[in-house]
Amino acid sequence: EEGGEELRGEQIPVPTLPWMPAKPLTEEQRRSLRWYANHPADPLGSLDMGLKASVLHKVSENTPNFWLGVRQRSLPSKEVRDYVMQFRRLEDWEKPLRLCVIGLPNSGKSSVINALLQEERCIVDDAEGTTMDAIVSSWSFKDHRVKLIDTCGVYKGWQYPGTYSDFLEPGMGTRKAIRRSHLAVLCIDATRYRHMTHWSCPSQFELNLGRYVVDEGKGLVIAINKWDIVEEEEQPKHRTAILDRIASAFHQVRGVPVVFVSAKYGLNLSALMTRALALHRRWSARLPTSKLNSWLQAWMLRWPPPWRHGQKMSVKYVTQTRARPPTFVLWTNTTAGEMPGSYMRQLQNAMREEFRIGGVPIRFVLRSTLMPKPRKRLSRRDVLRWKRVGPKQARAVMRLNSKRMLRRARQTD
Repeated sequence: EEGGEELRGEQIPVPTLPWMPAKPLTEEQRRSLRWYANHPADPLGSLDMGLKASVLHKVSENTPNFWLGVRQRSLPSKEVRDYVMQFRRLEDWEKPLRLCVIGLPNSGKSSVINALLQEERCIVDDAEGTTMDAIVSSWSFKDHRVKLIDTCGVYKGWQYPGTYSDFLEPGMGTRKAIRRSHLAVLCIDATRYRHMTHWSCPSQFELNLGRYVVDEGKGLVIAINKWDIVEEEEQPKHRTAILDRIASAFHQVRGVPVVFVSAKYGLNLSALMTRALALHRRWSARLPTSKLNSWLQAWMLRWPPPWRHGQKMSVKYVTQTRARPPTFVLWTNTTAGEMPGSYMRQLQNAMREEFRIGGVPIRFVLRSTLMPKPRKRLSRRDVLRWKRVGPKQARAVMRLNSKRMLRRARQTD
């Protein structure tokens, strides 16, 4: 942050015209300057580049941070894009971490939040269905702001334990809380093995609930609550059984953090939040494109892609387009449907181990470098198939001649 403040003071140009007023501008004057700064004719830039930069950048409290909210594609140059993206990441990191606690009814979700806050913020009772709505509590852990979201317990089908139609709404509130949060803590009752086998802890619905969090692109932390009730002689056996079941259920996302906690005695609650902050950093990570491609080429020499239709598949280029969750675009010499899913999962797990982003959901977007043949007549089915391959192929098949063939590219000197 100190380096960001120094960069903010050194690299941002300031207005150089002597007629600029020293007093703060009104909101109408700022709106007019922003309109001229984004005009295609660039009247403000031709007049004074420092004035344009001061309008678009955040140089003081009175200047709006206009460019920090603009889409990345709308940024005009690489220097501006690097500048804006750097401070956008700093501002994202300064925002509070939204952490929701989910699970089955009576699994100790409200007790965990009360133990973290060290106060009776949420109502706790032995009866199921005590929490009806999502409760948001502001908190700080290691100088990092956190918003804890307590959700209601849900059963199969996102329903609430009850017979009335009014009880279906809390389940939808839990789903909305997952979508709006950064991380989700799946709270599991460790004493469930007493009534059933140890394979029911966690149950199949709890595993499906965790898979839903991963499919939404959120970070997942599993908290095995009420660990103090388990007998000390049986703890190693059940710990091994629970970890094996979780590892087999989340094989597509290796390294999901699992913490055995006790909300009643405050056992391992600090470790739970430390794991959550570390997962949040990995979830927000950005990998350099040069390191990605150099590692990919070396990995493909060790694990070459398979052959399909008499042609060897290959991943030519990869780059990260966004974070939260980390999303990568891969250019291949085949279509997305022909690339085996097992090979892509192997690539994801290898990327997690190499760049230390374990437990984070990774998304791949496949782009193809294939193009339709220039002298081949394309049917309507072929045109639809090429449109689904990628945007470049879609633009090519949209410009067909009278014989339904690709138009020849004009040569320009």
